[in-house]
Amino acid sequence: MANKKLVERKKKKKAEETKAQKLRRQAASTKKRKEEKAKFLEEEAKRDKFAPLQNEVLVQNPEALANIEKNLQILKALEEEYVKAQKARVNLQQELEAEGFKNLEEKMFALRSKAVESAEKISEENSVEGLKSVDEANDS
Repeated sequence: MANKKLVERKKKKKAEETKAQKLRRQAASTKKRKEEKAKFLEEEAKRDKFAPLQNEVLVQNPEALANIEKNLQILKALEEEYVKAQKARVNLQQELEAEGFKNLEEKMFALRSKAVESAEKISEENSVEGLKSVDEANDS
């Protein structure tokens, strides 16, 4: 019996030592991660977020400068297109409100009816042109 108690005490002591060792490792790992994170955040704070391009880099790489200029032109064209679209939307809203359409449903109905009318006109013009071309073909 005394032997069994001794064995159990040793097992319990070993389990406690293992648990303590595991906790020490976890604490060391956590401490290391926290230090790394703090160091990273400190470096992030020191570094400029938007550092300007150095002229030396652009001089060494003329392709980069050409790409930047090309991208700038594309962005300007997109901005102009956006401004035009916004003006067109505002003008359309003002026209619809001037015609007396106040809420969204009325405006949508008015736009739908205008689209149908213009589609009918186009189809009529195409059918008239088609008849003219058939008549011209018959005359020849």
